Amino acid sequence: MKITNGDYQTLEWGIRVVQAKNPDVTYASYELAGLSPIRYRWDALNASGLNIQRFYTYLNDSHIDTALRRIMGAL
Repeated sequence: MKITNGDYQTLEWGIRVVQAKNPDVTYASYELAGLSPIRYRWDALNASGLNIQRFYTYLNDSHIDTALRRIMGAL
């Protein structure tokens, strides 16, 4: 992955907070609603309120999504 360790940890923290506050919102609930895994990941990132603008100085959406996939898989 291209993301720095510090930025990865920031993303992971944000996702953990969102999931802890919304335990009923899961990938399974998104799947039942006909929504994609990518939508689930990016909705969780958006709900975190993290400002990731600085990430775009060296990453693109694909890089960020790769990190989100790894984080979601680890949780």
